[in-house]
Amino acid sequence: MPRVPCPKCRKSGEPRSLFPDMSSVRLLRMVSYFYARSCEREEERRDELVHDLQRSVGRAFDCATAVRAADEVHRLYAASRDDYDRLLGVIRKQLDLQPAENAGRVFALLAQFSETNEEHQICVLLTAALLETLLGELLVRMHVRAGSGWGAARRDLEQRLRGYDKRKREFGQLAGIGLCEAISGAGVPRFYDDWQVLRELRNRFLHGFPYVIDRMAAENAFELAKNCFGMFAYLQNRLCVGQPEG
Repeated sequence: MPRVPCPKCRKSGEPRSLFPDMSSVRLLRMVSYFYARSCEREEERRDELVHDLQRSVGRAFDCATAVRAADEVHRLYAASRDDYDRLLGVIRKQLDLQPAENAGRVFALLAQFSETNEEHQICVLLTAALLETLLGELLVRMHVRAGSGWGAARRDLEQRLRGYDKRKREFGQLAGIGLCEAISGAGVPRFYDDWQVLRELRNRFLHGFPYVIDRMAAENAFELAKNCFGMFAYLQNRLCVGQPEG
């Protein structure tokens, strides 16, 4: 309410802008939804692997054993894909196969197994969009703090400051410190570095490399999403909100 003083700057009597903005809130909800769905899809794929192994070999396997066997096959195949006999030996050991049970029959099932799904990719793409939306909104507020009107600040963002690199440079000019340095003061280790990794994955994905986004990338994206409102609230309070006099 306009009559209630802001706890930071103590101003009252006029409407205050909403933080985070509704677009950012919506994006965070979408990230949360697709992250939860990605976890469900992972479980579905693990169950499918167990079912396929049971159908192929004729006996039951627990989920942890099946996934561990698939991970080991992936690791060895990447290191020495021509050593087929060694791979079959690993399968026999991991699944405790009997001599009469054909390891070659399950090789394709294990080699093709992946917990990565489309929801992982969506989670990464939406988190990248969320962070850049928050950065854009922060720049608007920084311009307003420097004396611009809201409309002029938003037009400047849309017309002159399109793209992350331009916005990052603008942040440094307005704040007097780099974005990395500003973020490091918030006490959230690796936030800036993980953000840059996320951006690189997003860009490579969009330029024709669909398999660069995996389960771990989605996990890291979700951690960034969970911390992003606190991070940008810290930056806004540090750079945009006036301090009380006295």
